[in-house]
Amino acid sequence: MTIKRFFEETQGARKVSPANGGSTGATRNRGGVVRLRTYEACGRVPVIDASAMVHETAVLIGDVRIGPDCYIGPNSVCRGDQGSIVIEGGTSLQDCCVVHTRPQGRVIVGELGQIGHGAMLHGCTIGRGVLIGMGAIVLDDAVIENDAMVGAATLVTARQRVPVRMLIQGNPGKVIREITDAEMAGKREIALRYVTLARFRHGARRVFPNLHETSDRTPGKQRAAGDRE
Repeated sequence: MTIKRFFEETQGARKVSPANGGSTGATRNRGGVVRLRTYEACGRVPVIDASAMVHETAVLIGDVRIGPDCYIGPNSVCRGDQGSIVIEGGTSLQDCCVVHTRPQGRVIVGELGQIGHGAMLHGCTIGRGVLIGMGAIVLDDAVIENDAMVGAATLVTARQRVPVRMLIQGNPGKVIREITDAEMAGKREIALRYVTLARFRHGARRVFPNLHETSDRTPGKQRAAGDRE
């Protein structure tokens, strides 16, 4: 593909309603309607399962599929403008994560995965029940097999493979040991907590903060009725 053709096909991403079973392009909750930041790219639009919770500040572009009971946190970005992105059921993509791929590439995140705050996934495959630590980076063609863990701030290099139920840490990342039964149980518990957040739409309703005036400007001390400055 020439540079000219690439820009002709991808420039001017158009905001659209996601394809999510007849929805109007918004997720509904008890507080009303939350508008989503979803965009078309190369003729593809995001597809969001009706049971998923996508925060209104998250951005979904192009060929992105969000599965059931997923939690997509504030300021996360899934940019499927060059390849495809699949987030399978029960997975949490936490605050400020970035998911992208090279042209014709693909990112798959398996069921009940946890992608920690600020992590970056690029053109990689993430198995079922995997935990990606905060600030970790997983590069093209890397494979994280089922139930593995990637430590916080770890760099998983291109084409690197992490075996089932192993822990990788460092920069560059090195597989250091098997995950314990206690770590497995804790990881699953946290994953299910995010499923609960998604199902009950916790964090999806926008509200005004509860601000109290104070007589002496002391934080936490509310001024009583009739008090004077």
